[in-house]
Amino acid sequence: MKNFKILIRNATEHDYKSIDFLYRKNYELYHNNIPNDYKKPPTPTLPRGTFLNILEDKNALLLIAESDKKVIGILYAMIEKYEEDDWSQSYNRVSIEEMSVLKDFSRQGIGSKLIKKVETWAKEKGIVDLVVLVHAFNQNAINFYAKNDFKSYSIKMTKKISKK
Repeated sequence: MKNFKILIRNATEHDYKSIDFLYRKNYELYHNNIPNDYKKPPTPTLPRGTFLNILEDKNALLLIAESDKKVIGILYAMIEKYEEDDWSQSYNRVSIEEMSVLKDFSRQGIGSKLIKKVETWAKEKGIVDLVVLVHAFNQNAINFYAKNDFKSYSIKMTKKISKK
C-alpha cells in the first residue's frame, strides 16, 4: 500500500469516531494479551467528554495521520510535570499515552512521522525527553520505538502469587 500521501495534523471534534475506533483496537490488544488486567473494551472506548478535555488541554497533543481524508493513525501525548523532592530533581517530559496505526498502513513510516511531530511539539515547549510505556508482550511496539531511538528506562515485573 505504498504511494499514498500522509497528512499529520492536530485532531478536531470531527475525528472522535475514528480516534475511538483506534483506541478500541489498542484496548482489544491489551485485553487479548493481558485479560487479568484489561476488560473487554466498552463502546465507546474513549468517552467523548475525555476526548473533548484532551482537545482543550494546553499540555496535551492529539495528532491524526490521515490519507485521502481517512484517519489511519493517532498519537496522544501529554506533558508530565514532576516537582523536586528529597529523592529527585524537578523536570518535565512528554509522555506518549496512546499511539496506533491501522494494520493496513503499518510499517510504512506513519508512526515515525507521528513521533517526529510530537518531538517538534516537545522541543517548542522546552522539553527534552519523551517517554512511553510499552507492554512486554507487544514486541512490534518495542521494536518500533527502538528503531525511533527510544531506550529502555526501567522494567516493571510482575509475579502471580494466587489464582484469583
